[in-house]
Amino acid sequence: MRELGRDFRQAWRGLVRTPVIALVAVLALALGIGVNTSTFTMVNAAVLHPMKYPHLERMMTLWESIPKQRTEMDAIAPANFFDWREQAHSFENMAAYQSWNVNLTGVDDPERLQGCLATPDFFAVLGLPPISGRTFSSQEAEPGRDNVVVISHNFWRRRLASAPDIVGSSISLNGRSHTVLGIMPDDFDYPLATDVWAPLALSNEEKNQRAVRSLLALARLRPEASVAQARAELETIAKRLEHRYPQTNESRIALVTPLRELINQVADRFILMLFGSALFVLLLACANVANLQLARAASQQREFAVRVALGAGRFHILRQLLAQTLIIGLFGGAVGLFLAAWHHAWTKNKIPAIVIRWMAGVRDMHIDPWVLAFTVVASLLAGLLCGLPAIWQSLGRSSLAEVNEILKEGGRSSSAGPSRGRLQSALVVAEVALALVLMVSAALMVKTFDRMLTINAGFNPKNLLLAQVSLPTLKYRDDRQIRAFYGDVLRDMESIPQARSVAAASSMGTAEGLYIEGRPDPRPGEPWPAVKGASAHYFEAMGIPILEGRSISEQDGPDALRVIVVCDTIARHYWPNSDPIGRRLRLGAHTPWLTVVGVSGDVKDWFTNPFDDAVYPDQVRPDVGCRQPQS
Repeated sequence: MRELGRDFRQAWRGLVRTPVIALVAVLALALGIGVNTSTFTMVNAAVLHPMKYPHLERMMTLWESIPKQRTEMDAIAPANFFDWREQAHSFENMAAYQSWNVNLTGVDDPERLQGCLATPDFFAVLGLPPISGRTFSSQEAEPGRDNVVVISHNFWRRRLASAPDIVGSSISLNGRSHTVLGIMPDDFDYPLATDVWAPLALSNEEKNQRAVRSLLALARLRPEASVAQARAELETIAKRLEHRYPQTNESRIALVTPLRELINQVADRFILMLFGSALFVLLLACANVANLQLARAASQQREFAVRVALGAGRFHILRQLLAQTLIIGLFGGAVGLFLAAWHHAWTKNKIPAIVIRWMAGVRDMHIDPWVLAFTVVASLLAGLLCGLPAIWQSLGRSSLAEVNEILKEGGRSSSAGPSRGRLQSALVVAEVALALVLMVSAALMVKTFDRMLTINAGFNPKNLLLAQVSLPTLKYRDDRQIRAFYGDVLRDMESIPQARSVAAASSMGTAEGLYIEGRPDPRPGEPWPAVKGASAHYFEAMGIPILEGRSISEQDGPDALRVIVVCDTIARHYWPNSDPIGRRLRLGAHTPWLTVVGVSGDVKDWFTNPFDDAVYPDQVRPDVGCRQPQS
C-alpha cells in the first residue's frame, strides 16, 4: 500500500507539471462518463428497476390467445379465469382485474380518475401491503357490498391533502359513496397511473360467462415452480376447457408471460439504443485521451529510462502510468457525475407529465447507489483503457539497448519512432471509426423518430383537438339522456367560428361477434372488430377517408334505419369479392341489425403501427353488442 501511495503521489506531481493536457483529458472523459451516467440513470430506473414489487421475477401476466383473430394477448373470459385459478397449482395467488374510469365529485373540482376493479387476491399477488388501513375482503367483492375503495398514495396526497383520518371516511365516485379502506404505498402503481382500486363484484351469471373476454389477470409463481412449468400446466387446462366448451373456447390458447417482459416494452428499446450510443461517445473520448497519454508518455521516456537504468522494473513503471490514467479517470468521473446530475434534473423537468405517469420507473429516476457504482466502474475502466497505449509503448522500450539509446539522445527519440507512430495511427483510425458509427446510429434514430412523426396513421392530426368526457351513470341512465347531452354539446361547439367540423365518438370495446345476414353464425375463432360509436361528421373531423358509400349523417337518428360504417380491412375480410354496401350485420347474437352504408380507411396506432380493425355504428348506443375495453 505504501508503494501504491507513492506511485499515486508521483503520478499526481506528473499531472500537475502539465496542467493543460491533464485538464483537457479530464474534461474529455467527464463528457463521455457524464453522458453514460445520465443515460444509465434512465436504464436503471426504466429498464432494470421499473417496479419495486418483491420477487418481480415471479409475477406473471395471464392471457388468452386466439390465432384466427390475430390476437396474441387478449383478455380472459371470467369462467375460464375461475377455472384456471381453481385447477392451476403452479401459482401462489391469481387475481383478475378490469379498468374502471370513474368520476370523483364532492372534493373541490370534479375529476376523472383512473380506477381499477380487482379481485381481493390482487394485492397479495403484487406483494405490497397498505401503509394505512387494509385492502378489501372476499365478502366485500360481492354485488351490493362493493362500495369500498383503496386509494393510491399519489391520490391521497394530491386530492385529499394527505389527510391522516381519511381511512374510514367516504368519497363520492360516480355519484355513489365509497368507504376508504386503505392507502397503498407510493411504490404501488399497478396498473400504471391508477388512483383508486375497488372490488370486482361479479354476479353468478357474469362469473359463468365464457363467450365474452373481459378480465385481465396476474399471478405469482410458487418459489419452486418455473415459468415453463406454469405455461405447460395452463395450456393443458385450456385444452381441457376447449374440449369441454367448444362453442366458446374453440382455438383459445392460454399464455403465461412474465410481467417484467411487458413493462415499457417499446420504450426500453429506445433507452437501450441511447445507452449504446452513449458508450460510443465514451469510447471516442477514451481514444482522444489515449492519444494525449501517449504524447505524455513520450515526454517521460527519459525519466523512465533513468529509472530503468537505476534498477526500476517494468511493473513499477506500469504502476505509475496506470496511476496517472486512473487519477484522470476518477476526476473525469467526478465531473461527469456532476454533469449527469445537472442533466438529469433538467431532463426530468422537461419530460411530459403523461410520460412520467404512464411509463414505469421514470418518476423514480434519480442518482442512487447503483448509478454511483456504475460511475465509479466506468471511470476506472475508462482510465485503464486510456492508459493501455501509453503503457504498451513505454514497456515495449524498456530493453537495455533502447534505454541506452534514449539516454544518449536526451529523450529526443521519445517524440518519434515507428512504434509510437503506428499506435497514433491506430488511435486515429479508431476515433474515425467510432465517430462514423456514432453518426450512423444518430442518423438511424433521427430517421426512426421522423418516421413515427410522419407515418400515415389513417387520419389527419393537424389542427385536431380532442376532449374526453365521462357522464355519471346515476344521472345519465339511458340512451335518450346521453344523446341529449352530446347533442347540446355538439350544437354549442359548432357555433364556434374556428371549428370547421365537430363530432363525438366512443370506444365501446370489442364486438361479441360479427353476424352477417344470410351467412352461418361466426365460429369462436373468427376476428371480431373494435366498436367505435360515431356521430355525424366524425370521419370529416378526423380526416378518415370514406372509400365506398357514405359516412354517418344527421339523418341517422334514433328513429331512422340503424346504420354502420366498416373499415377497409373488415370489408375485405368478410366481403372479399362483393360489395358490402347495403348488407346487414349484427355485433352480437341478440342485438339489432345494422345496415352497412360505408367503408372507411384503416386507422393505425401511432406508436406500434398495427391496423385497428374497427366498425362504426351510428351514435353511441348501449345495445350494439360489445364487451367493455380493458387497459
